[in-house]
Amino acid sequence: MLTRNEPSEIDLIHREYQRINEKWLRLHVHLTLSIALFVGALEIALYFALRYMDIVSSSRNIYFIKYFLIPTSLNLGLSLFCHLVQRSRRIPLRGKAYAVSLSLAGIGLILYSVHSVFSSLVLAVAMPIVLTTVYSDRLLTTVTALSSIAGKVLSDLLLQWDLDVVKDFSDREQLADLVLSVVVLFAIYTLCDVLIRVEQEKNNVSIRRELERQHLREQAITDPLSGTWNRQGLEQAIAELDANPTGSYALAILDLDEFKSINDTYGHLRGDKYIQELGKVLNDCGEGIPFRFGGDEFCVFMTSAPRGVVEKKAQEMLEALVAGQAAPDGREIKITVSIGAALVSRDDRDYDLLMEKADTALYRAKELGKNNYVLV
Repeated sequence: MLTRNEPSEIDLIHREYQRINEKWLRLHVHLTLSIALFVGALEIALYFALRYMDIVSSSRNIYFIKYFLIPTSLNLGLSLFCHLVQRSRRIPLRGKAYAVSLSLAGIGLILYSVHSVFSSLVLAVAMPIVLTTVYSDRLLTTVTALSSIAGKVLSDLLLQWDLDVVKDFSDREQLADLVLSVVVLFAIYTLCDVLIRVEQEKNNVSIRRELERQHLREQAITDPLSGTWNRQGLEQAIAELDANPTGSYALAILDLDEFKSINDTYGHLRGDKYIQELGKVLNDCGEGIPFRFGGDEFCVFMTSAPRGVVEKKAQEMLEALVAGQAAPDGREIKITVSIGAALVSRDDRDYDLLMEKADTALYRAKELGKNNYVLV
């Protein structure tokens, strides 16, 4: 149903983006556990492969503690942390994305540091950077990249996990390998940043086009003087209700009593100010959609509204309109309002009849005196 407070297309787009990010975050968290378990299993397989090739110099217990127990425990700890963060209701989605991305960067650094003898494992450092592009958050990608690269450099310079690997950066070949690996990681980060920029630009164009379309649509169905919707907006609301019927419908027609005398006595500019005030009150009235037919005639269209709710709403509108009746320029010129309301069921949707019944109720309200309403 078309309502004045329904989420805009832009809101729906942002909600869809958030839904996708939440889905990816869950996959991201599951990925940390999968990698931790896979790496643990790979360490065991690697031990037997190296032993078969007679390459292992450490005893079985030392190898188990150093290359399986400690790294796997750290990786599983980071994975558990990610699961706790993902389930937290206090941490916003963006904070969760940072926590999980940096945790995965930590898992990659552990894998690289334990087996730095394999230069190809620099990809374990690059992987967390690439995965952040899904969030389209340049700052997240930058923070993850800088953390991964800095951790890789510190690991190369300060951490000697595998004693069989001799680190001597006075050796030009090792120093060149370190510099080249950092350059490659920065190149990967730069490529990810470019991809995010392109994706953000495409999204911004889509959102800007939708904003322009939405603005033109609002202009077409909005009365410029009162700020309420116009007759075209009412027809559109009725058409949407025809397609998606729900509950009972009510129509309340409002008419400013003796409005013509205000225009004749004080001019149309004063009358326009009253129209603006009335439109403001109706737009703030909450339930129902206000429309302006033209002149001083307005209506409020309500859906799924039982009789008691319609009566209460009519009374609230009268009270609100009376309370807001001080003249726009401060002069105490009071005008009154009459309201005629009609109610139809879901199975009896005849809007011409609804309009006719509401008109009849309006005339009856005027006959009762000023500031009255009649519901039929």
